[in-house]
Amino acid sequence: MFVMHLPYYIATLAFSILGVSILHETRRVYSKGETLSLRLSIKWWILDCEWTIIVILSSLHRLWPLPFEKTTVLVCGLALLAIGVATISAGVMEFCSLRKISGMEVSKLITTGIYRWSRNPQFLGLYLSLLGIALLGHSGYALLLTIVAII
Repeated sequence: MFVMHLPYYIATLAFSILGVSILHETRRVYSKGETLSLRLSIKWWILDCEWTIIVILSSLHRLWPLPFEKTTVLVCGLALLAIGVATISAGVMEFCSLRKISGMEVSKLITTGIYRWSRNPQFLGLYLSLLGIALLGHSGYALLLTIVAII
C-alpha cells in the first residue's frame, strides 16, 4: 500500500520544500516593505494549484480513509466546499484586480464587503474548499495536507 501511494508522498515532500522556499522569499520581500514581484506571485499561484491538485487526487483515491459515517461527512464536505467557493468569489469580486489578489499591487486597505469579516477571504475560501474536498473524498491524507496548508 505504501509503495502505491509513494508518488503522493514524494510530490508532497517536493511541494513542501518549494513552499518553504517561497515563504522565505516572500518574508524577505515584505520585510523590505515591497510588494510581490510577478515571478514570486506566479510561484505562489503554481504552488497553490499543485497543492490543490494533490488534495483532489488524494481525495479521489481515498488515501488514508476516514472512519466517519458517509452521509454526515458528505453533507459537511459539500457545505464547506460551497462556503469556500462563495468566500473566494466574494473576495475576488471585491478586489476586482488580479494584481491586487496576487499581492503585486497595494493601493489601500479594503474594509467593505467580505473584507469586513476577513483580511484574506481568498485564502479562507481556499482552505474551506480544501477541507470540503478532503471530507468529500473521506481522505485522511487530503485532510492532513489541508491542515499543513493552513498552518
